[in-house]
Amino acid sequence: MRLASFVGAVALSCAVFFLFYRFWGGLTVAAQVGILTVGPILLLLTTHLLHGWEKTGYFATLAALAACAAFVLDLSALGSIYNLAPTPHAFLAWGVFALLVGWDYGLRLPHFFGLVCVGLWLTALPGTLHGEELPDLFSRGESLILVGLLFLGLPKFLLPVPLRWPVDIRVVGMLGLFLGLFILSVAGQRSWLPFEHYQVENLYQILGFALTGLVIAWGVRDRHTELVNGGMIFLTVLCLVKAVDWWWDWMPRWLFFLVLAAFAIGVMVALKRVRLVLARRNA
Repeated sequence: MRLASFVGAVALSCAVFFLFYRFWGGLTVAAQVGILTVGPILLLLTTHLLHGWEKTGYFATLAALAACAAFVLDLSALGSIYNLAPTPHAFLAWGVFALLVGWDYGLRLPHFFGLVCVGLWLTALPGTLHGEELPDLFSRGESLILVGLLFLGLPKFLLPVPLRWPVDIRVVGMLGLFLGLFILSVAGQRSWLPFEHYQVENLYQILGFALTGLVIAWGVRDRHTELVNGGMIFLTVLCLVKAVDWWWDWMPRWLFFLVLAAFAIGVMVALKRVRLVLARRNA
């Protein structure tokens, strides 16, 4: 049901977008601004009504995601109408809007979308302070790593009050951390460090293995399954990247894939043991 509501929200948002796009050029500026202003408000009212009518929240989630999409389109179109320069601060507005909707009505998908938007805004802040412009604001992997670490530490170490869905915050933080490590492990020229790109790549590959191991250990200790699974997936990706670097050019193809198969079997055995440990802790 949650997946169906997500797909329905995307389809509904696309239908509304293309419907207005068909007639958009024939409308006056006042009509365009009025439609853009009223659209998110009407969808918010629909969310409120559906939330009171259907307690499971699936239809309210559909309307809330459509409202978030309308708000994103609202700011983008208004910027285009008034010829405003693109700014990363729009991500903050979108994120706050989605977080408030998700928090107030208890809807996780808008809440997750808001976390992603706020994370992107935080990622762009260092570039903004250095005078960079879009899309170069998101080109530095260290920004993703720092924001990922911030989100990972937010539910447990940085905020004394309990959050509504700490799992979502950890997942967003883990995605940012691992994505930043992966980018810098294969594209060292995107780093802030004043080293050669291959030196940066080797450094972040080593750091990636170390941080991934810490994330997995943390997940096992505190019974956070999402951290364990995400860490094992990223560890597999890092191992595949290093396997291609080390062996692809000189190893026969059949032997290369045989080694990968053996590695996959080893990962399966390790995951089985981790699962047993988590089951014992939960017992």
